[in-house]
Amino acid sequence: MNSFIDKSKKDLKRELNKEIIRKRKNKKRLGITENRERRKRKEKIGKEELSREKIKSKRDNNETLLTSECKQDNIEEVKNLIHTGMNINKKNKEGDTPLLIACKNRNIELVKYLLS
Repeated sequence: MNSFIDKSKKDLKRELNKEIIRKRKNKKRLGITENRERRKRKEKIGKEELSREKIKSKRDNNETLLTSECKQDNIEEVKNLIHTGMNINKKNKEGDTPLLIACKNRNIELVKYLLS
């Protein structure tokens, strides 16, 4: 009977150790995932801060970054700038708005985006 109890204790210890190891591995995995998420958030914040700095800057001819990106038909950057708070009605020195520039360039996709 004592040998049976000893075996049961050993089995319980093994199971307990296995469970502890599993939990540690899961904890490490969670830590890796959390670090990855934190890194992504920091990158996103960094990009938003960079975009805010770009928003404040103007070109020599009073060209805003948004009007400049519209002239280059860079739709993704235009979306990012608008998302970070760029005024889409701001005119450049020539009196052109981003929408007018998109129309002049016949960029239908950009025109639709600016109108939405």
